Amino acid sequence: LGQSSSGATLFMEPSEAIPYNNADTELEDMEATCEMKVLRKLSRRVAKCQQELHQATRAVVTLDLATARGKHAQWLGGVCPQLVPPADPVDQEVTESDWKVTESRIVIED
Repeated sequence: LGQSSSGATLFMEPSEAIPYNNADTELEDMEATCEMKVLRKLSRRVAKCQQELHQATRAVVTLDLATARGKHAQWLGGVCPQLVPPADPVDQEVTESDWKVTESRIVIED
């Protein structure tokens, strides 16, 4: 006995079709079980490479960002900055906040 999706109609399958429909249902269950086994196996293989995949993804993101910045700079008509080293670079830790951008030059403030 079956029912339509709205529930308004009931239908009954012919008795001759019952074994075929039961076999179909069993095969669908077996297929789903096999599919889950394959997915678990693939997931374990991917999990073993997690660190390498993460590093590769970070590298791709870094390259994509660099390309996007370059294209944006070209679109703006930007110029390539010239980095000017500090007056006395020995034993001097330079942080990002030490750099000052002036037109097309970056100068390190002492």
